[in-house]
Amino acid sequence: MFESPHASRSSLLIAVVVLCVSGLARAEQTVGLFLNDEASFDGYTLFTPLSSTATYLINNEGKLVHSWSSQHNAFGTAYLLENGDLLRVERVDQGILGRVEKYAWDSTVLWDVVYNDDEHMQHHDVEPLPNGNVLMITWEVKTGLEAIEAGKNPAEVGAEFWPLRVIEVEPVGTSSGNIVWDWHAWDHLVQDFDPTKANFGVVADNPGLINLNYWWWSTQEDWLHTNGIDYNEALDQIVLSATG
Repeated sequence: MFESPHASRSSLLIAVVVLCVSGLARAEQTVGLFLNDEASFDGYTLFTPLSSTATYLINNEGKLVHSWSSQHNAFGTAYLLENGDLLRVERVDQGILGRVEKYAWDSTVLWDVVYNDDEHMQHHDVEPLPNGNVLMITWEVKTGLEAIEAGKNPAEVGAEFWPLRVIEVEPVGTSSGNIVWDWHAWDHLVQDFDPTKANFGVVADNPGLINLNYWWWSTQEDWLHTNGIDYNEALDQIVLSATG
């Protein structure tokens, strides 16, 4: 809150008193800014500040219940699993994405896997599955020429093009995993830009396909920019959030 430079001394005094009383009321808080009233959900909040090495679990009074520490900066979501383990998306290194780690309650690393090479990169979000496997959002790298041959407008593609790939990973040991299933956006395209290229069709007549030339970032490699994934066990369906 910013005070007017012309505020009277009495109004400033009232403000100071209010702040002091408010500070005393929140003296027990340890983490975070919160609102706890009748409409608040009776539970805990798990959060990982972006690019932080720490993850926090707090209650509705803002008191720290537990925390985990990592050697790596976060980049995405963290999940508290039913057995108390923590699953967290992290950076491989400063500025480089693609690491997923699982921690015990005492921050012991149980699983540390990196999916980042010249052709693929994990990013943003994962989803723990009932069978113990993990769904991961990834990019797969295509060349600009491949995108053009698939029907992409050449004016909207650079040297590389990164469509979405979803993988299901079965953890193996403490530092590896098997990809037991995957899904490629690249296999579900339609475009009405170039009839001489692949995937040509009427976009409106193909609601089950993705318009390759739907674009809002212009010349960015990160097509679709998928940043959230969830799994509906009852329907056996995967839900994705994409801003592109």
